Amino acid sequence: MNTAEPRQRVPRVAWNDASVTGHLARGEPVVLVGGCPLIAAVVGRWSFDSLSAAFGERDCSVHVSRTENFARLYGHGLGLGGVRQMPFRSFVEAASQRGTGSHETDLNYYLQVPLVSPGAAQSTPVALEAELRDLGWAWLHSACEAAASQPLQALQLWAGHGVGMTPCHFDAMDNFLAQLEGRKSVLVYPPHCSFDLYPYPTGHPADNFAMADPERPDLGRWPGLARATALEAELAPGDVLWLPRYHWHLVRQVPGACGGATEHPPPFSPNLSLSAWVGGKGTEAFRAEADAAYAAAKLAEAAEAVCEGEQEQGEQEQEQAAAAAKGGGEGTGERDDKVVEAEDIEFAAECASHRVAALRAFHAARLVETIAAKLLRSQVEGGAFLTALAAGADASWPAGSSARRAARRIRLQLAHLLGSEANAAALLRATTQHGRLAGAAPPVDGPVVSAEHGDLGEYWG
Repeated sequence: MNTAEPRQRVPRVAWNDASVTGHLARGEPVVLVGGCPLIAAVVGRWSFDSLSAAFGERDCSVHVSRTENFARLYGHGLGLGGVRQMPFRSFVEAASQRGTGSHETDLNYYLQVPLVSPGAAQSTPVALEAELRDLGWAWLHSACEAAASQPLQALQLWAGHGVGMTPCHFDAMDNFLAQLEGRKSVLVYPPHCSFDLYPYPTGHPADNFAMADPERPDLGRWPGLARATALEAELAPGDVLWLPRYHWHLVRQVPGACGGATEHPPPFSPNLSLSAWVGGKGTEAFRAEADAAYAAAKLAEAAEAVCEGEQEQGEQEQEQAAAAAKGGGEGTGERDDKVVEAEDIEFAAECASHRVAALRAFHAARLVETIAAKLLRSQVEGGAFLTALAAGADASWPAGSSARRAARRIRLQLAHLLGSEANAAALLRATTQHGRLAGAAPPVDGPVVSAEHGDLGEYWG
């Protein structure tokens, strides 16, 4: 992976080392080595040949792309490619024929299929049921207890041919990513780097993906990326990466040793992984805090309104907020730039030092983006409104106006969640920095194809 920022390695620790429990409990990524029981029984047994036989004619979801980028979401404004269904053996045949001059040999393929999904229709091939019983379920249960992350949500198989990359994104569940065959390189960013990766706006189809590309950093467009410090993990067969939820990650298959570095296309190199998705979103406590903060903000707003003699204008709130955002995004210039900079540095340092603070800030940002979009009935207008707030433009909006009251309510709710109005202001600046919510995301037009939603289809522009 070619990245501009300095990188450290995700620690590699023997799976039975006493320190593993601490990594799990603290939500710190770690690579478990030395024959982790989760997959020890099937490493070397599962292969493209054995899985082709096990799946038979059962269809699997397969991503197709003309580049190395498997966008996972396909459509206008998202990515080129799509999702097809085909038997496992057909996937292997198509992948192995790349570069041979036969039909569609310019495509890359990446198979994604759930093997276990509690509560859903059984998707495990009969021929694999005995093999799945040999996985280290008892070990997984104890690991989940240590991480306070239960229950199992899904066990998913990934299969590639040594070429391909999933762009930088986060997942809302914890993941034990286990490598069975081939190698993968994983770039990992902790939650406090979220704003410097420039997530797509909340509510966008790709809102768990980064707009910035860590492998090809455009610091002119996304300057915050220079502050984002990555960890890198290299996974070999038998390795298991503990990837806590809300850690951003970019996953790349590593081609096999055969063939020269300049060979095109790269040699066929089977790559197999399992993802054991566990736990939930972990937002229950935050939602309770957000509800309490909203109630406190409403009380404070009502008290201020009484003191100022303001009148309710709820029916005009959307129109006034939109007009204010369009007309007042430059700020008032009343804040000292050094004070603002100091607030931003202190806020960023707190998030970097405390995982809980980083996650609270991340969830708070997504919350206010949702609130603003609902208020303005538009994701774009909501982004403009928050961008104006971040610039301090609401200070010049008419006292008593619905737009100013909405702005005050958001600031108060954030202050209750984050501990101070200074932190609230710093969060607004972080989540709107460099025009992130001001049209940076390309518009999405037409249908969206998502394998996670069971969609099939292709988009080639």
